[in-house]
Amino acid sequence: MEIRFSNRVRIVRISPDKVAQIWEKSSDNGATWASEFHGEYSRNKP
Repeated sequence: MEIRFSNRVRIVRISPDKVAQIWEKSSDNGATWASEFHGEYSRNKP
């Protein structure tokens, strides 16, 4: 039995100065996705 994994990275705007980066993995050809990493990034204000 061969198991194939699909991966995706989503970037979601949370606010005008902040985004979330979410790495997800699926082992059922994309029917369901499990979060592998969630990071939030903010813009530096000068």
